[in-house]
Amino acid sequence: MLNVTELRAGITFKDSQGIWEVIKYSHTKMGRGSANIRVKVKNLKTGTSLEKTFTSGQKVEDLALSKKKGQFLYSDADRLVFMDPASFEQFDLSRNLGGGKEKFLKEGESYDLSVAEDKVLSIEIPKLVTLS
Repeated sequence: MLNVTELRAGITFKDSQGIWEVIKYSHTKMGRGSANIRVKVKNLKTGTSLEKTFTSGQKVEDLALSKKKGQFLYSDADRLVFMDPASFEQFDLSRNLGGGKEKFLKEGESYDLSVAEDKVLSIEIPKLVTLS
């Protein structure tokens, strides 16, 4: 379990509503009351983002993401298809999980994929991309 005061940008956690990645964190303490922690989070399964508010002392379930290499093969109207270079097994992702990154994917290139609970949640593209 992870205390909500330990949440920072880039940390992932799980609650009853889904798997979340923290985008922005703010801590507010007013007067004698308890502190409020506001986080802007992105749902890693659906790609939607929203703000959540916690009071200090609350805990959320920590979720460790693992990295996996995937070679981008092709895309169609609603999915992105990748191949595991070690096992040659193909798997696909929903196009909305790309979050706009699918425009920068090149066929045949390898990308790092974030995986949790045996499900690919997001694609990490390099900071510098050469498009041709």
